[in-house]
Amino acid sequence: MQEIDRTMRSFGMPVGPIELLDDVGIDVAMKASETLAAAWPERMPTDPSFSRMVESGRLGRKARKGFYLYKGDKRVGEDPGVRRELGLPSPPESKGGAAEIQRRLVLPMINEAAFCLTEGIVASPAKLDLAMIFGIGFPPFRGGLLAHADEVGARTVVRGLEALAASQGPRFAPAPRLVEMAKAGKTFF
Repeated sequence: MQEIDRTMRSFGMPVGPIELLDDVGIDVAMKASETLAAAWPERMPTDPSFSRMVESGRLGRKARKGFYLYKGDKRVGEDPGVRRELGLPSPPESKGGAAEIQRRLVLPMINEAAFCLTEGIVASPAKLDLAMIFGIGFPPFRGGLLAHADEVGARTVVRGLEALAASQGPRFAPAPRLVEMAKAGKTFF
């Protein structure tokens, strides 16, 4: 967990995703997950870990019990008990390091952004990037999520998503818009 958070902070995010879950609250994350799963069950399945954590009182920072341990309001390290409660193995050795963690977390964001553009949820790549920078703190020096996608390249994004879909399931299948962009050599901007 700490490696994931450290890696994403080094990518430029203001906090890591596990830290963010603890800060927002596991119960709030569970409710958001259920709402998203109801709308897009194939792309956003719920994680049963959230309900197990909420049932055991692991609500995050506000309960001083989540993925991390807290002393007062200060995060002091990963809570080893969470792995036991969720039936997870002890921390495995990282395969692929920071690049793999970033790929695993950023490529699905790019994919979902492509769906949002196609479905008219967001009007333009520029508006989406602005929302990502100001809304979730996507690193401004990367130009925004879709500017970053253009830097990486649609072909690389699609290959990465196809590999994730093959190993982790169809929820990672690349959006048709990305597939078309990769074939045509197009960019968002």
